[in-house]
Amino acid sequence: MKTENVVNDIILFVTILLFMGAAQARGDDFTFSILGSSHVVVGYTNFLELSRGALPNENFQATFTITLPTGVSWHWPWLTGTSQLSCSPAVGQSQTCLTVGAASLNPVILLAADATAVPGTYTVPVTATAGGISHTVNYTLKVDPTPPAWTPPNWGTPPPIPELALWQQQMALGGPVNQRYCQEQAILANSTYTGYSVTLSNVWYYDGIRVYSQMADYTGDDSWRTCAGYVSEMYRDITVIPAQGKIQGYYVFPRGLRMDYQRTKDAKSLTAVELLAENDSYLGGSLPLDPTAMRETSYAGEAGVEAYLLGDPVMLVGDPLDPAVPPRWKDNIDNLLSQFDQTLDGGSWGSVYIESFMVGLAFESLIQYYDQTKDPRIPPAVQKMADWLWANAWAPSANSFVYDTLSGPDPAMENLNPLIAPAYAWLWAMTGDPKYQQEGDTIFADGVLLGGQEIGDGKQFSQSYRWSFDYVKWRQHPESAWAAPTAISNVASQVNSTSVTITWQTNNPADSSVDYGTSLAYGQTTPVSGTLSTNHSVTLTNLSLQTTYYFVVQSRDGWGQRAALGGYSFLITGQVVVGNVTSVWVAPSSVTLTPGQTQQFSAGTIGMNNVSITWTTTGLSAGTLTPAGLYTAPSTVSSPQTVMITATSVADPTKSNSAIITVIPLVPGVVPVSITLSPMSATLQANQTQQFTPFVTGTANQAVQWSLSPPAGTISSSGLYTAPANVTATPSVTITATSVSDPTESVSVPVTLVVSDLGPPTSNPPIATVTPAEQNVRVYPNPWRSDKHAARPVINFAGLTTGMTVTLFTVSGHDVKELHSNGSTATWDLSNDVGDKVASGIYLYSISGGTEGSLKGKVAIIR
Repeated sequence: MKTENVVNDIILFVTILLFMGAAQARGDDFTFSILGSSHVVVGYTNFLELSRGALPNENFQATFTITLPTGVSWHWPWLTGTSQLSCSPAVGQSQTCLTVGAASLNPVILLAADATAVPGTYTVPVTATAGGISHTVNYTLKVDPTPPAWTPPNWGTPPPIPELALWQQQMALGGPVNQRYCQEQAILANSTYTGYSVTLSNVWYYDGIRVYSQMADYTGDDSWRTCAGYVSEMYRDITVIPAQGKIQGYYVFPRGLRMDYQRTKDAKSLTAVELLAENDSYLGGSLPLDPTAMRETSYAGEAGVEAYLLGDPVMLVGDPLDPAVPPRWKDNIDNLLSQFDQTLDGGSWGSVYIESFMVGLAFESLIQYYDQTKDPRIPPAVQKMADWLWANAWAPSANSFVYDTLSGPDPAMENLNPLIAPAYAWLWAMTGDPKYQQEGDTIFADGVLLGGQEIGDGKQFSQSYRWSFDYVKWRQHPESAWAAPTAISNVASQVNSTSVTITWQTNNPADSSVDYGTSLAYGQTTPVSGTLSTNHSVTLTNLSLQTTYYFVVQSRDGWGQRAALGGYSFLITGQVVVGNVTSVWVAPSSVTLTPGQTQQFSAGTIGMNNVSITWTTTGLSAGTLTPAGLYTAPSTVSSPQTVMITATSVADPTKSNSAIITVIPLVPGVVPVSITLSPMSATLQANQTQQFTPFVTGTANQAVQWSLSPPAGTISSSGLYTAPANVTATPSVTITATSVSDPTESVSVPVTLVVSDLGPPTSNPPIATVTPAEQNVRVYPNPWRSDKHAARPVINFAGLTTGMTVTLFTVSGHDVKELHSNGSTATWDLSNDVGDKVASGIYLYSISGGTEGSLKGKVAIIR
């Protein structure tokens, strides 16, 4: 067995192979190792990978026994509750788990250190037993204390940025005037990256949409957006959306798409961001722990944050069966920190192969995440890695970092400097240490002066300006690193005859202007109000009657960063609009969360076209609530807490509405109970029936109690609702299912009863769905449950006819898979169209073709 000193240095690629002599002679032994970082921070999580091989010609079945220090728990995200894993207990300091899977399956393991964990170095024995053979790996676990929060330093007067004028001058080469890289046909002719050859079309690489949008914001010249539009047409419309976001991990560029959506509300840009995030192979169970994948991990981290900023609900959840698993938008942050640990623990340049510019991309992703969360792990991790990179990879003779761990100084690599320099400006802004300002200036100046001479294609142009705008901001205004990014909220318009007054708010003082026009191209701009304020108002006059106008509001803060939010519209009718807010709505009206979980709330007004609202919270340990209505529960609670959030009309502050949030303590190994019903509504006539199916997660007890309000009709213990025999009005009946396991958890759905025109009821009442196809089709098992149906992981669609097609898609409308009937049956193997296993959740289906009408419905998978 390895000695403890060696095991203490366990990192990726150090694989412990243990063989039993006699078993090896028989050829039935197996390999077993734990890969990844040895660190976990108190209050946070980290990912590991269990690497093991199968007994020859057999499905690998092994029992793993793990013993952990107090306060640290061991989780199996995305496997818990499936046929591939069963643990007793589910989590905790001592676990015994049975895994079943193919040799190629290397599950991800999550370590979680709660507030009771004691910092120190521990030896954690992990024993695997399979085929009568046992092996033990002593995994070294280093529990690190939670880093203290940093405080703003004193920077003095920032010195001038060297080569700033040249940086600005070289920017113009690729723009709408010189058009060196802004050529529509050349961009559209090349929808894939062609490598390092000198081409005019690959300006999309490194996010050309973002690059040109930033140039428009920096210069105030919106003609740059024409170039961004060319790239968007190629990247978004020709590449990302047709591929459903399933593109190479190093082609993932969501920032420019998010900026475009916020400016125009173009649904295609929103869809593209969500597709890149939700279908990225580096999110949700396929995390690459290998530092050589640092670039792809960084891009996946960026995609998660960008989708989160647009409110993508998929990014707000982790493993539905284990609340300890972080939401998907946070997955790759733990992974990037792990990759940093692995690189630094190697102790010397060459222990782990990485490429310097990929570290720069990781810096960018981590700092973007820090802007949203203030995660205290980020600043010291960036600082430690930047110090190491400067000491081990900067080549003064080449005026650049070495390209990779195996290469010497390369004088052709200065054009990659702009991908790394901003991290050093950020560290100067965060610490006030002049060495970071000086190192950053050296990297930036050499990248502009020498790297700018090497810009030979659009890719190199984009890489020079992808992140360097932040370098300029942090160097000129270091205090900006301590402020939240400027954001716009509460946009409203009040039409009055042939004018309109547009108002909005910003979280940082900023100026005011509006672009407007009769299309989303806008075309007209108001003069910029130079007064910096958080409350903004611009009035447009002399507008055309019976015309719909579109507008985008814009604010540039004192640090030169411009925020925009648009896609809004109003209609000029010539009439004076007098309106009152009659009420405020909030959804959902109640929710139960565990510590750290999030819930996106929506709200608006009824009775006036000013729909803006403000949010407030009341209650002990209230948590946090963003201006957009995203609530985050407090990180710890010792007993159930009730929090009330209130949405108040901006136009009429006397009108408001509230939602109730219950925050319950997180019990190790216990998943909160939740219920959903399928279908979520129904419309019935007299005597018609509708089967409602409950899906209960977080407990093995699937039993529910049914109730009706008002008591119109009947509902059986299995959920079969029968409408009353006579329906003379059109009331709505609410059906409620309450968990027997946890009576505090329930779900309600509406049933609308309509007056029947089919005559008196018959002895054989019709069912609610009456097309021939719907009468014959059976979908089973529904729900599919891993604890009951693991032996046959399929859902059957029976009662079809030849030529019928079953299309499956997510609740957000993204395609999952298309099935074709083989005679009377189509079978879904619970995978998507590229063969990957789908996650737990609700999936929609649509059956079409043949001669028997069409059918839509839902199926559920509970793993």
